[in-house]
Amino acid sequence: MGKTNNNKQTNIKNGNLKKSNTFNNNNLKNVIYNRNYNYNNNNKNKIPLPNSYCISILIRFIVGVLAIGYIHPDEYFQSPEITSSFMFNFKTFTPWEFNDNNPCRSVVIPLFNSGIPFFILKNLQKLINYFIGNNNSFSIINGNTILMAPRIFMVLISFSLDYYIVLICKSFNLSYRKSLSILSSCWLIIIFHSRTFSNTIESLLVATLLTIILLYKKSISKGENTFFKDLLIGIIVSCGIFSRFTFIFFATPLGIYLLYLLFQSSSSSSSSSATTTISTKSSINNNNSNGYKKLTKSKLSCIISIILIMFGFLITSSFFIIIDSIYFNYLDHLKLISDFNLITSNINTSDLFLSSNSTIDIINQISNIPKHPLISDLNSTHIISFLKNNLTYTPINSFLYNLDVDNLSDHGIHNRLTHLFVNLPMMVGPLVLLLFIEIISILKNSFNGSKHSNNNNSSNNNSNNNNNNNNNNNNNSNTNNYNDNHHYNGIDNNGTIKRNHHSSSSSSLSQSSSSNLIRKEVFPISIRILLVSIILFGLFFLSLAPHQEPRFLLPLFFPLALLSYRYFYFNKKSSKLLLILWILFNMILTIFFGFIHQGGVTPSLVYIGSKIVKPQQQQQYLLLAEIENNLNININNNNNNNNNNNNNNNNNTNSNNNKINNENLQKLNNKLNNITIMFYHTYMPPRYLLGIEKNNEKINLLDLGGKDINSLKNIVDEIKGSKIFILSPTKDILYKQYKDKTCQLTESFWPHLTTEDPPQSIDELRLFMFECNDL
Repeated sequence: MGKTNNNKQTNIKNGNLKKSNTFNNNNLKNVIYNRNYNYNNNNKNKIPLPNSYCISILIRFIVGVLAIGYIHPDEYFQSPEITSSFMFNFKTFTPWEFNDNNPCRSVVIPLFNSGIPFFILKNLQKLINYFIGNNNSFSIINGNTILMAPRIFMVLISFSLDYYIVLICKSFNLSYRKSLSILSSCWLIIIFHSRTFSNTIESLLVATLLTIILLYKKSISKGENTFFKDLLIGIIVSCGIFSRFTFIFFATPLGIYLLYLLFQSSSSSSSSSATTTISTKSSINNNNSNGYKKLTKSKLSCIISIILIMFGFLITSSFFIIIDSIYFNYLDHLKLISDFNLITSNINTSDLFLSSNSTIDIINQISNIPKHPLISDLNSTHIISFLKNNLTYTPINSFLYNLDVDNLSDHGIHNRLTHLFVNLPMMVGPLVLLLFIEIISILKNSFNGSKHSNNNNSSNNNSNNNNNNNNNNNNNSNTNNYNDNHHYNGIDNNGTIKRNHHSSSSSSLSQSSSSNLIRKEVFPISIRILLVSIILFGLFFLSLAPHQEPRFLLPLFFPLALLSYRYFYFNKKSSKLLLILWILFNMILTIFFGFIHQGGVTPSLVYIGSKIVKPQQQQQYLLLAEIENNLNININNNNNNNNNNNNNNNNNTNSNNNKINNENLQKLNNKLNNITIMFYHTYMPPRYLLGIEKNNEKINLLDLGGKDINSLKNIVDEIKGSKIFILSPTKDILYKQYKDKTCQLTESFWPHLTTEDPPQSIDELRLFMFECNDL
């Protein structure tokens, strides 16, 4: 009686005496699923995007396309410098990664991120020429367009990350407003994801694989066919490895998690098939943290999924290998024929088939062909040699290259802790602190969870003394377990966190656990562990290499944004301070790498291409047209003379025509000026922005890098009969005495900062252009 009175007094305090007496397991189940249903219905309405996100989208597009900053040479030399060579027939520089002898980068990636926009640009020019005629004076292919076209393409692709955020948050019934704002305001997506780095493609593929695998669990729970997802996973893994072999480091935790899902689903399927009756209480407890049913997938389906993943991987890898082998001149039809003849030269096909009139004997002989000694010898020696000599495997080449410390020393040797203490803070700023807080939080939750489960077991043993109290306790514990697992109670029409006030049918639930009804923006513990493992796994293996650059950590950005965005929800001073730090950090990095760092290199190249290279090449076109007209006139005159002369005179006129042609070509060559362009104390200048045609031998570009001023003077003195344009962040060039030359400052490009050669004043934060001519 004492216990009953205590329960009644508690219910009177809550104002739910009558409802608590009638509240049972079925009602609890209906309340839980009604909450899911109401939440999903609310999300069907269009949730307005936050103003901060809309502003960041505008900034991403404008800054991403128009920024003049130069982050690293690989943004140009691993993509547009390669594709522009055969797309536009430009004279370019081929970096070591694309050397035919040992290619370490797949050409398919440049064909995607810069080849597609260049292809569109080239065909737009053809369309314009079709309507207005082939007029060389009007062309949309210039330094500005070939610089911005790949950036526009990459900015558009970067919005796939925003889409992934929405998909993932909706899948776990979380608000995506804050996460979108954090993602889109980061300088990495504004600057890095607008450039044609191979790291950018790797980052996109890691995010894509993460999204598919997080949605994979939902597909299994709903009993959906995962055929397309299985193939897509294999394709993405292959593309990731061929973009950069380091993709394996980020994908390994995802692969382990996927295998865990498949194993769990097959185990659940076998256990559920053995059980014939399931109580209402068990069905509630079997719901996972997202409200899905228990994972069910037969063992045969799991095996088929693994086979499909492998099939997608092999098909895509074969495509990459074939395209690379053709591009790097490994897979040539003449070479294939010669190698095939070499393989089959020692094989006498008559030895394989003995003469026989019996069809059964012939079938038996065909079935025994693989066992024939000639064929077995072919498999063990010739085929391996054939595949090695005619195919190239760029990820393997890159991996082997990076294993050699001598190779990496050419690019710089760093401390093994550079990624952890320098590069990661530079890339994500305040999110580093949130990462460590999240790791501590996960460890605490795991410890408290194990302790809580032990307490639940002891309380369940003591509760067997009273059935009525046991039912009430089960109702409350189920409700609390639901709140602990789901961490949400709904979103209002603005997508913000709110206190969930239920209808009268569920008022007892809402008031009895009012302290738990504040929604928590947090993923289930298993997903948080997965995100942390991707970050730590990638960081650990990348730190093993002695060469460490900040851009290598770019794929960590997306999982870290998912993991840490919930800390921006706190209505405390710490959350506001975090937001201010985040905004200031990204503003500073965006301005520095978007506009200041090496900011004069690309504008100077575009300027030289339009003011110096293009006029020179147009002059060449005019002179060639003049020569053609003169030749046509001579040919017409010669044709008239041929009517009156015999065949002997025809030979003389042909030789005269050749002499006229050679004289005119020599005259053309003498009329065109030699031009030498030199970059001093800057990053490598991408040649394709100049638009120099391959057959133009009159214009040359020299990259002097970090050579001293005396080396520059010696090179300038050795050049004769050429206009020289020097681009340098220092004015020291003016104060040197050159042999038979005079130099003057003609142009400057602001802002520009070479950190290796900083300016002496703010006014000298420029890239200066000097013109040197013979006296």
